[in-house]
Amino acid sequence: MMDFIELIYFFCFALVTGTAFAFMYKSMDLMFKEIENPKHTIHPELRDLKEGDELLVFRAKREDED
Repeated sequence: MMDFIELIYFFCFALVTGTAFAFMYKSMDLMFKEIENPKHTIHPELRDLKEGDELLVFRAKREDED
């Protein structure tokens, strides 16, 4: 009887271990594929921007208060 319970325990342990490694392998595979082909989204206001268009730039300078 005890041998049967041990066999079931080790079978379940092997099943969980194999499933964990399969999940880890698939997750890493998906992550590496995403790193190779990143998805860059363009801001909606910049979609119509063409090469050479001038942009308005505002740079605030900090003034010393004496």
